[in-house]
Amino acid sequence: MNVIAIGPLMPSAFCDGSDLTDKSFGVDLFSVSDDYFQWLDSKPEHSVIYVSFGNLAVVKKKQKAEIFHALMESGRPFLWVLRSSNSEEEEIHKMMKNRLNGDRIIVP
Repeated sequence: MNVIAIGPLMPSAFCDGSDLTDKSFGVDLFSVSDDYFQWLDSKPEHSVIYVSFGNLAVVKKKQKAEIFHALMESGRPFLWVLRSSNSEEEEIHKMMKNRLNGDRIIVP
């Protein structure tokens, strides 16, 4: 897998393989569902756009809307890990999810 990291996602030692003893680069605070892996496995190699800003970045509503529209316009399958910080954002996420089809996933 060829990963192109933008931002402080993982230590460079993990990316370039210089630390062969490192099997993990962080802590997953949320449970991982096998459904996501099955969905990814069902897509052609190198075809899925993965978007995640982690829980340190603050992404405003307008920015989320722009990113969502860009992803939809791309016509490519995508998996977007999108955390909600309040009930208003949860409502926006639900509205976005209603526009998705089987080739696009937003993970809460």
